[in-house]
Amino acid sequence: MNVIKDIGNPLTQTLINMSENINKEREQELEYKEKEESLKLKTQRIASSMIKIYNSDSEESDSDKSKSESDKSESDKSESDINESDKNESDSDNSETSEEFSNEKNNDKHIPIIVETCKEYKWDNGLNEFKDHYSNCVKCNKTDNNNISYMTFLNKTNSKKIKMDELKDDDEIEEYLEYYHGTQGYKMKSKYSVFIFRIHNRSHPYHKCLLIVW
Repeated sequence: MNVIKDIGNPLTQTLINMSENINKEREQELEYKEKEESLKLKTQRIASSMIKIYNSDSEESDSDKSKSESDKSESDKSESDINESDKNESDSDNSETSEEFSNEKNNDKHIPIIVETCKEYKWDNGLNEFKDHYSNCVKCNKTDNNNISYMTFLNKTNSKKIKMDELKDDDEIEEYLEYYHGTQGYKMKSKYSVFIFRIHNRSHPYHKCLLIVW
């Protein structure tokens, strides 16, 4: 009876309510701490995962960079080898051309050349017209019994040392043709290195043909 009365007492009831409220607050606080701890663990897991992903990407990036640098190095090396090869070939070609020209200069006797020109050839157009037809025209008929390249010699010769002229005198024509028919080298006796004559003699069988003496 006394206990019941005590419970029914307003002061006792207030104390009970306060005690219950304190217990609830403690439970809520514990629940909050548990949630906070759980959230903290999740955050740590996420951070750890992000670090692993970053490290993995960084390693792949370093690997790709290393591979790229290696590929670039191989490419540069290959390009360098190609350039060196091209340079060697170019030097070799230049050396052969220089050697050939040197041999041509040393061999100062050459067999005269006869060219029966096509209808399109224009004598009055000068040296460039002659070079173009001699090198490229398939209609012009050339008789060259030399073992060395005439055009290489001509292209290396100073234009001041080249004379283009008409040849009319029978004796002079026959003098050059004697070496042509005999396939003998003619030794130049002039300040010029090359004569490009056009035979202009209507009574001669080589009338309008070109006679090259060099």
